[in-house]
Amino acid sequence: MHGKPARSVALSIALVLAALTFAPAFSSPASPHAALSAAKKETLAVSKVATFNVLGDSHTRSGRKAKLGSGVERMQRTVKIIDKRELDLVGFQEMQRLQVEEFLRLRTTEWGIYPGLVLTARDGENTIAWRRTVWTLVSVDTQTIPYFDGKTREMPILLLQHNLSGQQVYVMNVHNPATSRRLGNHDVWRQQAMDLEIAAVRSLRATTKLPIIVTGDMNSLEDVFCQFGQ
Repeated sequence: MHGKPARSVALSIALVLAALTFAPAFSSPASPHAALSAAKKETLAVSKVATFNVLGDSHTRSGRKAKLGSGVERMQRTVKIIDKRELDLVGFQEMQRLQVEEFLRLRTTEWGIYPGLVLTARDGENTIAWRRTVWTLVSVDTQTIPYFDGKTREMPILLLQHNLSGQQVYVMNVHNPATSRRLGNHDVWRQQAMDLEIAAVRSLRATTKLPIIVTGDMNSLEDVFCQFGQ
């Protein structure tokens, strides 16, 4: 779930996008009202989705990354990327409070977000954003996972409805702890986090049969694809 960021940003940002199409199944209508409902369901739900690690503001306040610009400056460039790519659904990671506030200042009328400023500042770093003209929020939930040193974070799980087709979709956005020489070994916590995330996805799949979109910075490659794909 990582890709090479646009060169113009030069922020050590991970941006991955995909165009998704959902085709809901429907049966022949038995009434005019049902016919209208069925016609809506016939419409494909097309969405341009991205997972976007925007690099937290605290990482560029000093040191070698300061040249990348403040979180506020980079959020202004982030919005331009979103608009240029015509995205309508984005899972953000490392979206610290100043960056959330700047996104809301720039796009609060066009976009909805969760958790944003609703939960703690730490939990708000992993926020899902949706373009209001394309999606409508139906319900919100969170999944608790272990982060660095086992300290817990809440990861958002939203139920969204596509405005044109009526198709409902679950979206989960996560950020799992990394292992590195500077941060130490967090393999155990990352695996526990993935186990919880996969369990949440399987539960939704079993109980709702709705499409599920997972965005995130997993800090892992092969393990993620193999385990989520099982």
